[in-house]
Amino acid sequence: MTEEPLDRSAVDLPTLRALADEGIAFTILAPWQAAESSIDTSQPYRVDVGDGKSIVVVFYDSGLSAAVSFEPEATSDANRFARDRVTARLSGPVRPGDDSPLALIATDGELYGHHQQFRDLFLEHLVSPTAADAAERAFDVVGLAAALEAEPARRFARARISERTSWSCHHGVLRWAAECADALDGRWKGPLRAALERLAAGIDAVTETTFRSHGVEIDAWAIRDAYVDVVFGHVTPAVFAEDTFGSAVDVAARGMLLALLEAQRWRLAMFASDGWYWDDPIRPETKHVLRAAARAVRIVDEAARTRLERRFIADLALFRSPSRRLDGAALYRMALAEIGQPAPHVT
Repeated sequence: MTEEPLDRSAVDLPTLRALADEGIAFTILAPWQAAESSIDTSQPYRVDVGDGKSIVVVFYDSGLSAAVSFEPEATSDANRFARDRVTARLSGPVRPGDDSPLALIATDGELYGHHQQFRDLFLEHLVSPTAADAAERAFDVVGLAAALEAEPARRFARARISERTSWSCHHGVLRWAAECADALDGRWKGPLRAALERLAAGIDAVTETTFRSHGVEIDAWAIRDAYVDVVFGHVTPAVFAEDTFGSAVDVAARGMLLALLEAQRWRLAMFASDGWYWDDPIRPETKHVLRAAARAVRIVDEAARTRLERRFIADLALFRSPSRRLDGAALYRMALAEIGQPAPHVT
């Protein structure tokens, strides 16, 4: 058995290809994201992504995952769950030479202690049993990477995915881009995504132009990816700039380039999926998306003397909250005011 605390995932072949290009060895999908309607989730699969490349996909066990996530009675006793649910799922006959079956449980981390009180204690006892309890179990609890590495000669069957599908919405990916049938009024979702995509394009254009104008020959996007070491605190901005730009860029210019990399950090954050997940942009999740966008656009406008925020606010005004009838520009100002940030100065 393996357990991974994961959030909802959407998938298509270009996304899997991008993962493979970045050296990611495997990913996890819901069983209904397989093209085959009755996929066997007890084994991993290899999905071809083109140009001779592939990525391993493991489809989580929907019954076990749903029980762990949403059935309080099922998770009141970790030992009983292990005996009655997990062991039963893994108890089928295994032929000599077959690989060990998997029972992958995928579940949102926010359930543990946030949405479900004491669910964190159930998880602790399930994945870290006492020696006596572990001795009574007919399975091992491991991470998925360890499970795949434990049998390097494992025979991977081939599988195809169902394009543009997600864990959380059976209407594909409409919940994050358009009028999904699960929302009473999702007309705000498309305009919000369009506003953020236009802002992202503007930030990207400024970044590329500025890097090029300062004679930076390294791909700006490779530098952005490497900037994660600054975000995680592995190196200081000054050391990163010295190692990346060297003497080719003077100290003053380095400050601007670092600012644009920080803007790129928040430009990525403004696409957090929860911003579109719910029924109304008045919710905190969409406000967090707008605050990330504000952080990104204000860094760029200050560093490069652009006026992207003005255009962004005009785009936000094109949609309204279904419940409050406030337009997106008003929601943007409200989101900033709630955390003490100054209102945008638009002329």
